This record gives sequence, structure tokens and C-alpha cells, in this order.
Amino acid sequence: MASFSYQPIPRRAEADADAVFTQDLPPLTSSGKSLVVASCVMICLTTLWTIMRITAHTIRKTQYQIEDYLYFIGQANQATNQALYYGLMVSFILAVVVGGAGNNIGQLNPGHIGRYSRLALATQVLYAACLGFIKLAIIFMIRRIFRPVGGWFPIATMTALAICICWSLYTVLIAFFICLPVESAWGAAVPERCGDSTAAYAAVAILDIASECIIVVLPMKLVYDLQMSRAHKIALTGVFGAGVITIIFSCVRLYYVYHIDFVNITKSFAEASLSSVLQSGIAVMVASSPMLRPLFDRTARLCGLSLHSSPKSTNRNTDGTQRQTHSSGTNRLGVGGSQARAAGFKQMSESEEHLAWEMRTMGGQVQAASHVSRVSEHSDDLLVGVEMEEMRDQADVVTQEGYGPRKRVAPIVPLLILFFLVNLSMSLYQLPSNQLIERRLCLDYYRHVDPSKMQPDGSLDEQLCKIRDINKDLGQIQGAMETLWVAGDFIMTIPLSFLAEKWGRRSILGLNLLSRSFMLLWAVAVGRFDNLFPTRAIIAGPGLSVMGGDCVFNSITYAFVSNLTDDHVQRAIYFGYMNSVSYAVALLGPALAASTLTVSLWLPFGLGVVLLLLALPAMHMLPSQPRVNSERHGHDEELRQALTSSPLLKAQDDQKSLFRSVLSFMLTSLASSDTKLLIQYISGRYRWTFASAGYLLSGKAVVNFTLLAVVIPRLLRSGRQPEERAALRAVDRSNIRRAIMCLVASVIGALGIAVASKIWMLVPSMLVYALGSALPIFTLSLLKSPALSPRQAEDTPDSLDLESHVFSIVMLVKTAGSLIGAPLMAGLWVRGIDIGGAAFGMPFFASSACYGVAIWVIREIKVDAVCQVPKRWLDPDVQHLLSLVTGADGYIPAV
Repeated sequence: MASFSYQPIPRRAEADADAVFTQDLPPLTSSGKSLVVASCVMICLTTLWTIMRITAHTIRKTQYQIEDYLYFIGQANQATNQALYYGLMVSFILAVVVGGAGNNIGQLNPGHIGRYSRLALATQVLYAACLGFIKLAIIFMIRRIFRPVGGWFPIATMTALAICICWSLYTVLIAFFICLPVESAWGAAVPERCGDSTAAYAAVAILDIASECIIVVLPMKLVYDLQMSRAHKIALTGVFGAGVITIIFSCVRLYYVYHIDFVNITKSFAEASLSSVLQSGIAVMVASSPMLRPLFDRTARLCGLSLHSSPKSTNRNTDGTQRQTHSSGTNRLGVGGSQARAAGFKQMSESEEHLAWEMRTMGGQVQAASHVSRVSEHSDDLLVGVEMEEMRDQADVVTQEGYGPRKRVAPIVPLLILFFLVNLSMSLYQLPSNQLIERRLCLDYYRHVDPSKMQPDGSLDEQLCKIRDINKDLGQIQGAMETLWVAGDFIMTIPLSFLAEKWGRRSILGLNLLSRSFMLLWAVAVGRFDNLFPTRAIIAGPGLSVMGGDCVFNSITYAFVSNLTDDHVQRAIYFGYMNSVSYAVALLGPALAASTLTVSLWLPFGLGVVLLLLALPAMHMLPSQPRVNSERHGHDEELRQALTSSPLLKAQDDQKSLFRSVLSFMLTSLASSDTKLLIQYISGRYRWTFASAGYLLSGKAVVNFTLLAVVIPRLLRSGRQPEERAALRAVDRSNIRRAIMCLVASVIGALGIAVASKIWMLVPSMLVYALGSALPIFTLSLLKSPALSPRQAEDTPDSLDLESHVFSIVMLVKTAGSLIGAPLMAGLWVRGIDIGGAAFGMPFFASSACYGVAIWVIREIKVDAVCQVPKRWLDPDVQHLLSLVTGADGYIPAV
């Protein structure tokens, strides 16, 4: 472990403990000396590696990248000119020298214990911050090196970033919330409540191992596909796989967690922390190692050696100056075969640590796509030659054989990060708020009914709260909160959509984050100050939804996504990514909430607020709204306004199909309101704790995430068709067919959940229910169908406004469904509790009925209708005017 919070314990940890030390500095033990020596050695080694990294940058004469700054934050705190890592090592040393780590706690006087406890808290925070920044630096380096790779890779790196951030936050916060009040962690007060230290710190170690495994595995598939000799491929694998060493030490830390004596914590600290010292130091060196090749090359040349596989000689002229000559060997970038060789690309012996540079120095070859449009800004690291400037205008994607040309999804990454952070913060709110309300209701109930059930400290066993009266009140309060949250959001969706045009989308998103932060903080206030606020005061938490809730947030983010591309397949894939992030949150959120609940009831709320703060920089990274030239479209706007009132033009839209599409969103939103009751349903019907129910819901989310992040994108790419009229109608029909399949799975799953009397019946039903999670991909894609909505001329202000308003209307309709569904499902749940038995599943019976109606509605959507225009309108000039109004080129029959 990095550190452990102090818990007041008996003065004598062991029966044969020696007398209490009276001197100011306790004696050093053998384990303490080992920790001090290891810390000093790692300080020297990491300093040497940092100097080598800076020297390599000086040799290359390149600018520092984001991973360099993250590394230096992890290695050097600019505010105090001291290193986070150095601070961590110094804290370990001081914990031994002045805090008595390594000695039995029974031998330490109160002064020693006080100093140790404060230093232990500092090491916990510094350890999380240092290792967190180093992990982020490595991920950003891998992301930049493999930047030309699209598809799954950007999503995988974003997931790794999210896991590392969550790990760091959890590791920091656990130090403050493992015991309450916080002063008890310093030995200054008797704790009112302490969590399970073994379980809490085991979660730290397990998450650490998981994140490090992801970082190591990320580049391996790409390295394996490179064209190079086996020896060079092994060498490159070693560069990226050096992190395996840190995984080994993380496993050692996990071993120590289960063998730590938390009663005699000072004795165990020195032994367990040795692995933390080595792990963090090696992580610092691993983060620098891929950057050091230029330094090794310079050193080798000074020694008269060469590390390159292709011949490159340095000859001296008669005047003593150096002259470099390049052979025509294989160590040149091949772009278009012989044409590239004729261009005479220079060898990059001292260039950036980009993958292509590493490959070339090892003898590999990289092929560039021949039919592309522009090189990315990092192409200087890939191609350095006399034709570089011309290649910028001719190439768009630089790829390697093995993964081929693909579109980058970089524009959507900030959106996905924002979507992930906001939804995760709300996921951390659901489970703890249920337990918070239940605890308050349970305490109030037993104070009046049977005070003897209460513990001396005023707490109650959670199993005593699983009774009908408390569950009914809990359902009513949750239904009221959900209704208030949805109602305020519903009322303000249209006004905020117009304000978004005036103030900008980012401003409205900022208000949205504020309303969510208030809801989290209000729950903490009501829970902590139970003498001041009644239990039902928590209902006021969602009151700020008038500043924007889920409807406003989703309408803005989905409008952003829709504006990113005009390719219907790519747009559907983007929608799939958005939904996969939602289910990734459903996977991570309940598990994270459940694990933090075992530490402290307040920890999930605090973590949620921190995530919302982290969402602010992601919000500012969102792509800007396209700007258009008003002069260019001025004349077209006059023609468009003159024709928009034509009844014939209005006849283009199939109003019935559009209405049915919107109705389907309302029905499915109403039906999906049952998912918010799953935690209460599992807890109330099967007598499970909320924490256990949260872990079970994470299993359902695994299916959701796999379906949306892997299966659906592959299915859509395999069925990609050209954007012609017949092909687009085929895509629309395919979207309808797949939407119906998702609805059928939802009907079967909801019915299975409703009738599941045993937990073994519930699990497969939840998995089937999860198969319907792909529905929004296909229904949202239908919104761009010409059969449902008119196509606008590209780059016009109206087209951008229409895009935002369409998604605002759809999200408004979905919110209306949730507004109806929240009280309806809560009422059915309360009624089912009164009846008992199979009536517990009443909300899910109603949900399956709504899904069934939605199947019929979607089946009635017509996508084959094409506007029939009289022949007298088909003059070419008139067709041009029609295209200005409706964007209907290619959809009006020609004569």
C-alpha cells in the first residue's frame, strides 16, 4: 500500500511489546532502513532518467508535447520546484525517520503517531497524483504515436484515460473518507465510522493493475502488425511492454494488502510501502524510456558505433566539417513505390519518438495511402523530405499495412469524454441516494416503532430496512425526485435551445453542470445535517433542473454529433459510440458506487462533484459550430423565403412517418423508465443489499457496452453502401428492421424480469433486455432520412439551426415520455409492493406493453415514398430553386 489512514487502537499492539519510546526520533528498524535506502536510490535513478529525457528533446530540437507536460507534472511540481515523486519519496523517508514506521505501534508515543498519521495521509495523496500523471503521460504518448489509427483505438485510449482518472480520484478520496470524522485519520479523534480498510485498499490495487494492463496491451496489436524483422519487432514490443514490470509490483502490493495488520499499521507500513516505492519509480523510468533513442544514438556515434540498420556514413571534408551521405537502402519511407524513392526522403536519425521513426531506425517500412487529401499536423514526425510540403496537400491518412486507411474519430473524442464524465457523475448519485434516503427513513421508523433495534452508535443493520413501509416511502420520494428533475428539464428545453443559439452551446452546458453539482451537494447536506433537514427535503435537490437536465444535455450533445459528418454510416457509428459510453458508465458506475459505498456513504457524492469539475475542460474542447458566409447565401435565402409557403413543397415530407418516428421515441422513453427501478426491484424482491444490486447491474452493462462499441459498428461498416437514392432507402429499411429486432428483445427481457421469482431467472432476463440497448442508434439515424425530414442545403445557417431544433424536439419528446414514465413506474412499483408476489413486476409488465406498441408504430413508418412533383415544375431553374428550399437534389424524379 502507498499509505494507510490511522485508526485509534489499543496502545499495546502486541503482548510482548517493549516500553514506549520517549525520545523525539524513534529508532530505525531493518524494514525502515530498507524503505529509506530504496527511496534514495529511486530518487537518483528517476532524476537521471528525467535529465536524459530533457537531453533527448534538446538533441531532437522538438517542441514538448502534452505527455511531456503530464510527465513533468508527475515528476516536477512547478509551483514549488519540487517533484511530486520527490515529495512522495521524502514522505516515505520522514514516515520512517520521524514517524516511527517499521516499529510496533505500541512502542510509539502520541507525538510519533501524530506525525506518522499526517505523513501517511500525504503519501496516499502524493502516490495517487504522481502515478496518475505518469499513467496519463504514457497514454497520451501512445495515442499520439498511433494517431493515424482510427476505429477502436481512440475509444480504447479514452477508456484507459477515464479509468486512470477514476483510480487516482478514488485513491485520493479514500484517504479522507475511510474514517469519519476526518480528524480521526490523524489520531486526533475517535472515529464515528470506519470502512473496511482491506476491501477499500484492495480495490485500489485491483484498479491499478487493471489500468496498467490496459496501458501495456493497447499498442501490442498495432506493433504486431508492423512489417519488420522479428528481432526488431521484439525490440519494439519490449519498449512498449516495459510496463509489465510495474504490473508485477502492483501484484506484490495487492499481496501485502491482504496480509497487512491494520491494528499494528506502523509495523506493516514499512514492509508494504517498499513495493510502492519501486513501482512508482519504475513507472517514471518507463514513461521516459521510449524518448531516449536519440540520446543513445548520439552516445553510440560518439563511441564510433551505429544503431541503425541501414547504411549511413559520416564523412569528413578536407576542412574538417562533417558531411552525411545516405544510401538508397530500405530505411526510407515508401510512398507510392518508386516515386517515393525518387523523391529522396531523408533518414530521421534524430527525429521524434514517433512510431514511424522507431520503425525506420529498426529497418521497418511504412506505406502511405495513395488516394488521400491531407497529412496530419504530426506528419513531420513521419515524413521528412524535400517533398514534405507537397505531401501535406496530397495525403490525409498515413497507415501501415495491417490496419489500412480509416477515418479518424478525433472530433468526437471531447464529446465522448464530456458524455462519460457527466453520466458517470449521475451514475454515482443514483445508488448512494437510494441508500441515503433509505437510511434516513429507516432511522425515523425504528425510533418510533422499535428503538431497541438501533445500535449504540445510532446505526442500523441494512437488512432491517428491507420492509414494505420503508420501501413504499422510498419509492414515493424517488418518484417525486425523478418527476421534478424531468419536469424542470422538460419545461426549459425549448427556451434553453434558443438561448444556446444566442449564448452558445457551451454556456448552456455550463448551466447544466451547475444544476447537477447542486443536486449532489444537496444530498450530502440533507444526509449530514439530519437534525436540520427532514428526510423529504432531499426532493428539492433536482429543483435546479430548470437550468438544464438530461433532455437539454442530450439534445446539445447529439446535435454536436450529428454535425460532425454527413456520412449516414459514420453518423450511426458515432451514435453507437455515444450509447456505448452510456453503457460503459452503466458498467463502471454501479460498481464504483458500490465499492465507494463500502468505504463511506459520502465518498460517491464527492467523487461525482469532482467528475463534473473535470468535465469543464472537456466542454471547452468541443468542436466549434460551423460558421457560414452570409453574403454567399444571401440571394439563396431570398429565394428560399419566397418558396417556403408553397403547399406543394410542404407535401414532400411524409408527416405521418415523421409523427410515428417521434411517437416511437416517446413510447421507448416511457418504457425505459423501468430501468431506474431495477436497483429497488432487486433489493426489495430478492432481499439484496444496494451494493450487491449495483454489481449485478454492472453485468448487464457489459452486454450493452460490447454490443454498442464492438458488434454494431462492425455490422454497420460491413453493410456500408454508397449514398445513392436506392441505397439510402435500403439503409432506412435496414434501420427499421434492426430497430424492431431491438424492441422484440426488450419485450422479451422486460417480461422475463417481471416474472422472475428467483435471482437465477432474473440474470438471463436482464441479459436479453440488454440486447435492446442498440435501439437509439437506428431510431436516431432515421431522423436524417429524407423520407422523414427535409434535407437542408449544406453550410447554411438554417440547416444548422434545424439540426439543433430537431434533436431538441426529439429529446423533448423523450423527456415527455420520462415525465409520464417516472410517476407511472413509481406508482406501479408501490402498488406492486402492496399486492406482493408476482405484482412486484408490474412496472416491467407495463414496460413490455409500451415496447410492443412501439414495434407496431415503427413498422408503420414509410421510407419508400418520394416526392411526386408535376412536370411543369421540373424546369432546371425550378429544380434549382427546389434544392435551395429543401435540399432535395437526387430525390425529385427527372423527366
